[in-house]
Amino acid sequence: MENEAIEIEATVAEETDDVVRIMTMHGAKGLEYPVVALANLGTQQSPQAEPVPREQESFLHFRVGAESIGRNGHFATPGYAEVWEAEKQYVEAERLRLLYVAATRARDHLLIPCVVGRGNAKQLLGTFVAALPKDPKLVAIVDADALAAPAAQAPESPEITGAEIEAAVAERAEWIDTRQRLRKQAGREREIENASSRERARGPLAAEVATFGAALLIGEGPPLLVGDAVHMVMERVTLPGALDLEAIAEDVCLEGAIDEQTDDVIAMCRACLHAHCVQRAIAGGRWWREVPFVLSRASDPTDADRGPLATGRVDMVHQEDGDLIVIDYKTDKDVTAETAEQHALDKHSGQAEIYAQALAAATGLPVREVVFVYCKAGVEVRLREGAVVR
Repeated sequence: MENEAIEIEATVAEETDDVVRIMTMHGAKGLEYPVVALANLGTQQSPQAEPVPREQESFLHFRVGAESIGRNGHFATPGYAEVWEAEKQYVEAERLRLLYVAATRARDHLLIPCVVGRGNAKQLLGTFVAALPKDPKLVAIVDADALAAPAAQAPESPEITGAEIEAAVAERAEWIDTRQRLRKQAGREREIENASSRERARGPLAAEVATFGAALLIGEGPPLLVGDAVHMVMERVTLPGALDLEAIAEDVCLEGAIDEQTDDVIAMCRACLHAHCVQRAIAGGRWWREVPFVLSRASDPTDADRGPLATGRVDMVHQEDGDLIVIDYKTDKDVTAETAEQHALDKHSGQAEIYAQALAAATGLPVREVVFVYCKAGVEVRLREGAVVR
């Protein structure tokens, strides 16, 4: 199935089109042309053993391996040989149907190459030749040896100067170098960064983009399952009332085999829901949850289609007075009210910058700020352009 080509229907040819169209039998279906030549009918084929479905039996007949000398044998489902012999009749009937489709595309003339002669024609070609009418007014046999091709007029070769040769050689060398460079560039894997795992020092972001790999550090945080559970509940809980919070949390924790953490997950989710930024987003009415994004991080705009990518999902974003405000839930267990601001700057400012750039690029709207809600500490930290907003 992976190797099966998709047949594209041919465009309709007009009477005035001075062209020769080459197409498959499938592609020619439903079309008509003044002259049609059937190519490659003389190929000798034997149907290869294929799987044979029998839906009424809820069974698939098949064979693997080969019976050729020197091979290690084969395996076939019981009765496959008999089933395949019957199936071959259907395969041959389908080939005849396609031959009919091809032969009936001609309006005025149908050309049938038969290089082996009518008496030696076999398989599809033999079937077709034998079925042709005997009326010479309908079928004309033309000896190819009697046809002389028109003599080709050789064009005059202009005089080529040494300078023109040198210029052509230099152009070809440049083309080869460019081709090798483009192939190398096209074969390079794209670097992909998950925005939520991005940490950075408080240096400029541009310096880190130049050394993209060095900027990727896996963050330290709470157990992944608990953090995932909080985000899954916050994505599914019905807003604004969140009356189904406990039921959803119990289901998520049970499915994630952390049911002993259910109370903790519920408490963190309530802290997120009670956060001022979340309440303001819900009250505003224009908010979205779990917004995915992909952002090109290429330092060179001309290399945007090959540069590194940053991917992620924004927990919540809402629109206020034409600006966007990003909200991200953090379940870091070691963050306190006193350390939250510095922790956000040290651990999450790079992530905030990526979020802002991604949403601004996708929507064309300015991102006013990114708010991190530390639900364990019960505080929220607002960052704007790498600085804390108080």
